Amino acid sequence: MDHTATVLDCHIIWFSHKEENPPFNLTPVIQPSNLFGMGGENDLCSQNRQELRLLRMFEPVEEANALDWKESILKAKKLVVVEFWSPYCPHCQAIKPVYNELALEYGDKLKFTKINVMDSPENQQLAAKHGIMGTPTFLFFCGGRPVNGIVGALAKEDLAQAIEFTIKKHKDCSKKSTPLSLPYIS
Repeated sequence: MDHTATVLDCHIIWFSHKEENPPFNLTPVIQPSNLFGMGGENDLCSQNRQELRLLRMFEPVEEANALDWKESILKAKKLVVVEFWSPYCPHCQAIKPVYNELALEYGDKLKFTKINVMDSPENQQLAAKHGIMGTPTFLFFCGGRPVNGIVGALAKEDLAQAIEFTIKKHKDCSKKSTPLSLPYIS
């Protein structure tokens, strides 16, 4: 049995992946408390910062930002979906488990990433450059070029349908278009 952990306000929530029922059944298991980040020798957050960082490696969605945009999105070898989100957006919080589940289901065909638009001025500029006017917004990229987009939180079935449509329609887009090398396009 494989495990994924999500760290949320210093609470660790484990998801057990039961491979006998694909697509994966996600069973949440909350680790016992004392993870409140109060400091001191009994503070598991302070004691286990390294372990918490390691747990984040198992999340199915890659965290990206404006600084690594070129490498993680524009130069990706397969289709990429980017969720532009904000920690203050209740719809973003509601769609997070759905997006993670879909990342597990379609991760072999599509790279799943997310960008916190409130994290830095550079992330805000990147969102503005791509016409992001609300969160969550999902943009699909192929060969560094946007090929599809969705605004707002959707039901899992609707988001899955959009993903399947994009995969079907744009799986060969990098072979069927020529990138422009213009000095003002990055």
